[in-house]
Amino acid sequence: MIKNPKNQQAEALYYLITKSSITLMDVINQSGLYKFQTRLGEVEQEYGQLAERIKESFTNKFNRKSKHFRYRAINKKKLIDIYMKINN
Repeated sequence: MIKNPKNQQAEALYYLITKSSITLMDVINQSGLYKFQTRLGEVEQEYGQLAERIKESFTNKFNRKSKHFRYRAINKKKLIDIYMKINN
């Protein structure tokens, strides 16, 4: 079991490790982390691509069609290794 995240970069990885897939809206609703994409991107700049991005359509509360990404971990073992390094 991994420890709770201690910073925003670790929190972004935590969601990828603990969920089968997640969207930005899911992260915001669960934790209030509005910079999920930014923090994930920062980690990916250093370690390479860590998440698969799948574009999905949805209808917003104003009944307008829009799109967002669903994120899935590419390699959870690698994510856990990185998580352990950056969660200090």
